[in-house]
Amino acid sequence: MTIENTENGKNIASKQSHPLLIFLGLIITPFLVVGATFSVFQTKPVYAEDYDLNTITHKKLNDLERGNISTGCASIQVSLRNLQKNDSKTRVLLGTSYQTLLTNYFSPLNIRLIKNNLPDINLSRIQTEMFTSRNDFTNLFITYSQHLETLISLDCKNQPNEFYYELENVRFLREKLEDSVTKTNNIVSSHLQLVDQLKHNMAIKDSENQKKENQ
Repeated sequence: MTIENTENGKNIASKQSHPLLIFLGLIITPFLVVGATFSVFQTKPVYAEDYDLNTITHKKLNDLERGNISTGCASIQVSLRNLQKNDSKTRVLLGTSYQTLLTNYFSPLNIRLIKNNLPDINLSRIQTEMFTSRNDFTNLFITYSQHLETLISLDCKNQPNEFYYELENVRFLREKLEDSVTKTNNIVSSHLQLVDQLKHNMAIKDSENQKKENQ
């Protein structure tokens, strides 16, 4: 891209990269940094296909299993409270990261492209998918947190059957959260690939335009 500068009464052609290239270069580093937080929940595969808790096949405990839960109730409750605290921190970290990506990178890039008459349908689609995925994660985490709170409030010493029933619900929802984070991570990766391709294409076009202007 060529712009004209005036120096000592003469027009001097100077070369300057397309402003979008500079903007695109700035958005890559945050992806690499924030992307590391998405691995927090990625530990186990999802074992059911929808969010309906009625699809869970709950296990019937035998006497030994009920006794083990009753005996270890105190330590189990401590572990669950620690899990709840850690999950809350992770929820804030991921939620903030998702919102930052949408507000500071996804949306501004699409707006800039539209203003430059270079709308990209794939980047627009990815932005919509990210918005939906962020909302799905938020709603699912609320449901998960409610069930985790219910689980913690149960008397596992005297109600081992009810406790284990709710524990299976919490496990199910936690695995769904893992799936949600994985999905969002894939969306971010796809967006980064599209940005890289866009930068490459614009750099080539910018170089071609400069060559033509030099002829």
